Amino acid sequence: MGGGEIGNIRRILLAAISLVALCGQAGDAGWAGGRSDELNRASRECSLEAGEPRERIRACSTLIAVPKLPRNLLASALLNRARHYRNAQDPAAASRDFDEAVKVAPRFAPAYLARGTFRLDRGETAAALEDYDTSIRLEATAGAYLNRALARERLGDSARAVEDLSKAIALDPNDARVLARRGQLFVVLRDYDRAIR
Repeated sequence: MGGGEIGNIRRILLAAISLVALCGQAGDAGWAGGRSDELNRASRECSLEAGEPRERIRACSTLIAVPKLPRNLLASALLNRARHYRNAQDPAAASRDFDEAVKVAPRFAPAYLARGTFRLDRGETAAALEDYDTSIRLEATAGAYLNRALARERLGDSARAVEDLSKAIALDPNDARVLARRGQLFVVLRDYDRAIR
């Protein structure tokens, strides 16, 4: 999973930490159920990159088990747990969590983006492309266009990959890796004038 997707998921979980804290301070017995300290800890642990994946998986599972957890927060916890399962070399469990995140929050673009990246890493390029298409329909981001360009390139569609990279550049003109990749694809397409611009 690329840095952009992880950053988005982490931001959503940090928002969940704030929401949990607010629920606890306000005495709200809603979905936090008086467990704000425990859920606050679990949210932090679940969103961490470093550390033992099994510990992170347990923390994410604590969040996932909360009844009435808002859908986007549940999807974020599932995405983080999927990432930790992947790091623990358990791709089947990771795949289940990626699929479940899409199921519980079908309008949550980061879920499709993260699952697409997982699929692309596994060589499931056509399925990844479908996820990137959906992610872009829901929320067009530079990261989604970049990843879709990578999938299109793997499928041999360099011209459309360049189009996606140009869209990514329009959204984030300072991303050197996107500029470099587009230049490389222009060389593949023998468009040398555009490759050096």
